[in-house]
Amino acid sequence: MPIGVSRLDPVVGTPVGRSALGDVLLAWSASPPEHRHDTGRRLMRELARELGAAASVDIVSVCARCGGAHGRPRVTAGDIAVGVTYAGDLVVAAAAPHDIADEIGVDAENEGADAASPLADLAPLFAPAPPPTTVGWTQIEAALKADGRGIRVPVGDVVVGDAVPSALPGAVAVTVPGRTEPVHVATWHGIDGLAVSVAIVASSTAEP
Repeated sequence: MPIGVSRLDPVVGTPVGRSALGDVLLAWSASPPEHRHDTGRRLMRELARELGAAASVDIVSVCARCGGAHGRPRVTAGDIAVGVTYAGDLVVAAAAPHDIADEIGVDAENEGADAASPLADLAPLFAPAPPPTTVGWTQIEAALKADGRGIRVPVGDVVVGDAVPSALPGAVAVTVPGRTEPVHVATWHGIDGLAVSVAIVASSTAEP
């Protein structure tokens, strides 16, 4: 899907951008801090409906460990994986059908003039190896969100590997400790100044 603006957000009045990475749909919009959670929910609902969910679909979050409302987002109906991330005032959502992805994660970071340089602030987390670049960091973060354990996994043990055949065009294999299969991650640069990485746990029902 080409990059485009589909409409204005009905609450905050900012343009909603749309694109796709293969069969993974993307939507984004700027939002004031006090509205960004709700904006993310609206974007995920819209993507879920586009993938066949009922008009009444909603997004819920339940922590698998404590039952709190801060776990990964889920649709209330439909075989669809959704994810959301925030970068400054921008909200980015992603969605994919379960025949493509059992789980999905998305991460975004602003890219500065030194985007190709290692992120020195992260050096203690990766020593003695060099820290990742901005793109590498978004790939690690997206993979951990798709994995579901997040910061409970030591980020320095996550390995970004080589290109891999995937439903995500341009994906690389990211090895996450405790998983038998790599997470597939692709990075997209369709929003000016932003690196967006999308990660999928490949569907267990996908055709070989």
